[in-house]
Amino acid sequence: MDLHTIENGQLRLQVHERLGASIAAFQHNIQGTWHPIMREVTEEALKGNISSPLGSYSLVPFSNRIRAGKFTYKGKTHQLMTNAKEHVAIHGDVRNRPHVLKEHTENKLVFFFDSRDHDDLEAFNYPFPLTLTTTFELQGNTLTQTLTIENVGEEEMPIGFGIHPYFVRRFAGSEDAILTFKVDGVYKTDSSNIPTEGKKPLPKELDFSEGAALGDRKFDTVFGGLEGPVDIQYPGTPYSLTLDADPVFQHLIVFTAPDGTMALEPVTNCTDAFNLHEQGVEGTGFLSLQPGAQISGSIRFVFKA
Repeated sequence: MDLHTIENGQLRLQVHERLGASIAAFQHNIQGTWHPIMREVTEEALKGNISSPLGSYSLVPFSNRIRAGKFTYKGKTHQLMTNAKEHVAIHGDVRNRPHVLKEHTENKLVFFFDSRDHDDLEAFNYPFPLTLTTTFELQGNTLTQTLTIENVGEEEMPIGFGIHPYFVRRFAGSEDAILTFKVDGVYKTDSSNIPTEGKKPLPKELDFSEGAALGDRKFDTVFGGLEGPVDIQYPGTPYSLTLDADPVFQHLIVFTAPDGTMALEPVTNCTDAFNLHEQGVEGTGFLSLQPGAQISGSIRFVFKA
């Protein structure tokens, strides 16, 4: 069985075990009817082999893109496999791979992934072995997702992680969502959506600190210096959603998806942080793990009615 469900009367969550422990449905109950908070997923997508059409997937061991799939760390250059369209390595390499369900209780799901288990299939697209434990827990009006990564190799490794959730912009008949979040800068990107330099001051038109709708604007934007929660208000209704991410998630990517949803991605690192860090750029969210060490971060989705 690919789908595993937990619910508590207020919220319902379905997670796809085979496709990266990705979220297939996240919904709120209104008078007996479940309304989607994250985008709705087709039956065809659930039977497929990629997590891209799902509601949310994990970004491990790096967020977003690595230019040409190549980076240098501690004097050694590593070449990753790249996609055919953009010739970049994108979104890590756990999101389309099977995870193993370790725990399923009334309000909790725990999944485990070990990159070493995939060497005899398509090789894991990262030169450093790792494990990932993904925990989902429902408590009242809150879903908490926790990612825990361990370096199970013999070398220090660079690491980045986060999640890629797609949210509906109109909930239960609301008007277009109002976003509120505080950041201290933004990264200018090239035609590959990859930064060429460090974080720049935030222009007025990208300041969401007082709340603003996305409107007709197109975003695939990397913000830095995320401070505090990301709030989504649904005008015309009493409903709102707050993303409360641990401080390790220093960056936020906002993406207006072609299907009309919006991706709001709390991530540790800016796009191509490994290469920017190697170039001496500061504030990229670059992290590393010693052999045997772990790093963890949680994101809380608080739905208010």
